[in-house]
Amino acid sequence: MAATRQAEAQEVVTRTLDEAKDSTRRAMEEARKDISAHTAFFNEYQEQTINAARDIAENYLESQKEVVNSMQSSWVPYIENMYWMSPRRMTEVYARMARNFSDNAIAATRVANNMMFANMEAAKTSIQYTRDNMKELSKIGVNAVRTFEEASRSYPETMRMEERRR
Repeated sequence: MAATRQAEAQEVVTRTLDEAKDSTRRAMEEARKDISAHTAFFNEYQEQTINAARDIAENYLESQKEVVNSMQSSWVPYIENMYWMSPRRMTEVYARMARNFSDNAIAATRVANNMMFANMEAAKTSIQYTRDNMKELSKIGVNAVRTFEEASRSYPETMRMEERRR
């Protein structure tokens, strides 16, 4: 009778844990299906970031070209007579500053993307460590339960031997 109840209890536990495993597998399969959607989103994000950086740089450089051309046509005669630096030289310096601004905007975008990849890599590593640690913790728990089970089984025998010695 007690053995039957124990077997039934074990069967219920086994079935419940098997159902939990199946549920986990189904959830993992659904998560795998989402990976392609997330990958597409991430690729789209990167493409948008690169295009935005390019557009910002091109728009900025184009506006600076218009500014320089406008300044040259209206101010060149005046500046040539007043200042020691030629308008052509000032234009070159200004154009170099505009190019540096554009280069820095693109570099900042690259740094942001690199930081995002580094964080993704750190998360991936953290997940792997969590997986490994959970395996070890599960082993510790199983070993502790087995030790308790063995101690529980040998306890009556130990008590009988103790009584005989007295």
